[in-house]
Amino acid sequence: MTRFSARPVLLVACLAAGFTLKCGEPSTGGNIVGADSLAYTLRFASYLGGAGTDLIRDVAIDLQGNIYAAGSTLSPGFPTTTGVFQPVFNQTGGNPSDAFITKFGPGGQVIWSTFLGGPGYERIYGMEVDELGYLYVAGRAGAGFPVTPGAFQTNFGGDTNPNPAYGPTDGFVCKIKPDGTQIVFCSYFGNKDRTVIRDIAIDANHDIYVASAIHAVDTLPSAWFATAYQKTIHGEGDALIAKIKGDGSRVEWATILGGSKDESIGISIRVNASGVYVATSTTSPDMPTPNGFSHTLNGTGD
Repeated sequence: MTRFSARPVLLVACLAAGFTLKCGEPSTGGNIVGADSLAYTLRFASYLGGAGTDLIRDVAIDLQGNIYAAGSTLSPGFPTTTGVFQPVFNQTGGNPSDAFITKFGPGGQVIWSTFLGGPGYERIYGMEVDELGYLYVAGRAGAGFPVTPGAFQTNFGGDTNPNPAYGPTDGFVCKIKPDGTQIVFCSYFGNKDRTVIRDIAIDANHDIYVASAIHAVDTLPSAWFATAYQKTIHGEGDALIAKIKGDGSRVEWATILGGSKDESIGISIRVNASGVYVATSTTSPDMPTPNGFSHTLNGTGD
């Protein structure tokens, strides 16, 4: 359940094309220098992609030092491996983009690589790996995404005012087997709003926490918000936080978080035994700040 190994590791993703980079131990002869003035040797670096646009949006590292990269691809020829649950690009829809997940060994060799998507637009934004090697991924998905029976939301909500670049999408969350051969579960997360999941975290019980944003809450199940800190939207767009049971069968709770303006950009989430931690941008002068070190909006956005 960690993103970091005991050794100094740096992973870099280029937005024009997938690219991963790992650095080794400090070395006086290295060519990468950190803020602590230690130089690092380049252990390996690799492109990752096909002929189209390929975006790495998150990385994770398991307890064995294996590296996972995830994002989206427009490349039918993106490199996948045999035996994975989706080796072939789905390009049957009008917005052909699939999510992808690639697992590397500590030395940079590809262990497995798979697409994840339907005929719509799919992209992974957040990814975590637990101590058993199961992967948890979340992002945006279109109609026809491979949701599984028994998941908490198998119907596609879409959105009434979609971004033309993506078409109608919902958020999604999936759990993947460690060897990449099978989806444990996949579920939509959304309604008629642009409910895209931007980040994901897991706790010691393997329950899942997602960070999203929402502009209209009326078509989400009211039971999700029974114990919410904030049950209604206060502004133009608020953060939406939810806890999902680890088997994907239900949403345990959800809450809105926001002031009278906008909190829909740049949301991330972490969790430990003490609680759930959320970070987001805000343009609201009345954003809730209990026990905060600053209670004043100091610019147009903080």
